[in-house]
Amino acid sequence: MPAPSPPTAADGKPQFLRALGPLEGVAIVVGTTIGSGIFVTPSKIAEKLGPFGFGAILGVWILCGLLSLAGALAYAELGALFPRAGGQYVYLREAFGPFWGYLFGWMEFWVARAGGIAAVSVVFAQYSVLFTHQEGEWAERWTAFLVILVLTTVNYLGVRWGGAVQTLFTATKVGALLALVVCAFGMPAGNAGNWQPLFSSGDGSMTLLAAVGFTMVRCLFAYDGWTNGAAVAEEMKNPQRDVPRALLGGTLVIAALYISANVAYHYLLPMHQVAGSSRVAADAAGKLFGSEIGSRLLAAAVMMSTFGAVNGSLLTGTRIFYAMARDGLFFREMGELHLRFRSPHWSILFQGLWAAALVIIPFDGMIHRVFGWKSEAPLYDQLITYVIFASWGFYGLTVAGLFRLRRLHPDMPRPYRAWGYPVIPALFVLTSGAFVLHTLISQPAEAAAGVGLLLLGVPAYLAWKRSAARE
Repeated sequence: MPAPSPPTAADGKPQFLRALGPLEGVAIVVGTTIGSGIFVTPSKIAEKLGPFGFGAILGVWILCGLLSLAGALAYAELGALFPRAGGQYVYLREAFGPFWGYLFGWMEFWVARAGGIAAVSVVFAQYSVLFTHQEGEWAERWTAFLVILVLTTVNYLGVRWGGAVQTLFTATKVGALLALVVCAFGMPAGNAGNWQPLFSSGDGSMTLLAAVGFTMVRCLFAYDGWTNGAAVAEEMKNPQRDVPRALLGGTLVIAALYISANVAYHYLLPMHQVAGSSRVAADAAGKLFGSEIGSRLLAAAVMMSTFGAVNGSLLTGTRIFYAMARDGLFFREMGELHLRFRSPHWSILFQGLWAAALVIIPFDGMIHRVFGWKSEAPLYDQLITYVIFASWGFYGLTVAGLFRLRRLHPDMPRPYRAWGYPVIPALFVLTSGAFVLHTLISQPAEAAAGVGLLLLGVPAYLAWKRSAARE
């Protein structure tokens, strides 16, 4: 795919290619969000909420979908207002100043983005066992490592390559989920009795509030990614129109697919089987097509889904670090575009290598050595708590920034205005704060690791500011 002669700024520096349309924008949002969560998370949620009935399970998926949509409504206004590379970093910088934008970017580089890439790559590796027969923790780690390196190379070659891979793998994963849902209700393999009881009082092992708080961490990780359409605004052909379309359209598609898939899983499998499954989507497909064929079909679908999610995360996240470096708040090289490919190549390389290192480093041992706590959770569960705790604090802060920006710039033209303002954004901010507090209390080891890395950003910010002042 030969690269055309791209534009340059007045100072002769290369600029981004405006190569992404609305289809690619929606594909980025859907593709970066639908990764491993919908194939792994339903069993974790059924395990904790199953005693309260199928209605409680479905309620958590709907609640998290509505929460994500509320955030997307606010981000759509911000994205149309500031259609620049970097997305959330830019919104925080404009609303609260460069310090808060920097802390978000710092957290995103060291915690949320790299941790998310690592977690989803691990799931790719877990499902690849059905084809490679290479089992064991270190086989998983090295497979995930290789996936990250391959996709780092793809995105290094430019947004046309990254966008093409994203569109292809998004179409594949959406098609696979739709096929599973259609077959579940079109073939005589399910049983509506699996949805009963719809509501129950529980078994006494956990309160409903505690179970909802625990499962929301997993569910929100499955939904995480709806913000990504804003990060590539400078590479969209018409960003003030396409950023809101990508965020809102993509989030609605995701919610519809997730709710439908969960209804299908529980239609095909009884509650105890969903709760006890390590590969619930593969088990559901096995009920339809036979265990061997079904498992392989779904394993292939999950691998394509997670592959596309890692690609989208590398495509979008690196634009945040590019914007930081362009402001003099990160390594200078990360603010450069490749002369031929017009990709932020140093940003892509640094992010890819750090994410790859996370899957090789024994994460539980690192927490134990640094904080003196040892987590018994599997690698995947540790990584998602590490990611979601850090991310949602900044999601809430960013939406709070919408209130501040409306006060600071009441006359600024707004191509899109957030629906439901101020009630829906306010509910989003309050819910985000409550969720972060619950995670800090209930899972302190992983949350403390995120807080510790975030605090390290304070002296780093001061150092960058001093460095920029000397130049």
